[in-house]
Amino acid sequence: MKTLKLIILSLLVSFISFQTNAQTKTKKNRGKKAEIFAYKMGFFKENLNLSERESNDFEKLYTTYAENNRKIKTAYRKEVFGRIKKKEIATLSEREQMDIIEKKQRLDEEKFNLKKQFTKDLLQILPAEKVLKYFQLERQFNKKMIKKLRSRTTK
Repeated sequence: MKTLKLIILSLLVSFISFQTNAQTKTKKNRGKKAEIFAYKMGFFKENLNLSERESNDFEKLYTTYAENNRKIKTAYRKEVFGRIKKKEIATLSEREQMDIIEKKQRLDEEKFNLKKQFTKDLLQILPAEKVLKYFQLERQFNKKMIKKLRSRTTK
């Protein structure tokens, strides 16, 4: 009986520590994402030389765009790559393969339309020169982040 209590107690402690560890990792990831997002917003605002009004409008617009873009990426991972990952492509029926291809095309179109609408909305709050500068800065920021990640992995 004493052994059974010890086993149950050790399982309970293991389960609780596993749950705590999983929650901590999730919170860390959210914190890192928020930190990167804040850094990105600062990078854009600083380099675009936005007025206070432009800065506020840009932040609202970009936050909405980033959230919608994240939802599309999540759906893409789940509905396209998630289904392919679970099975070998060759084992999928023709109908399943076509279904995945159609979902991929629908999500690609959603992403394109989102970017198109974002650009249209940007032009409502910023002059064309700053919109072009934003596209340039977006590319620079992504290169900068990739460089940073690569330097971390090579250490």
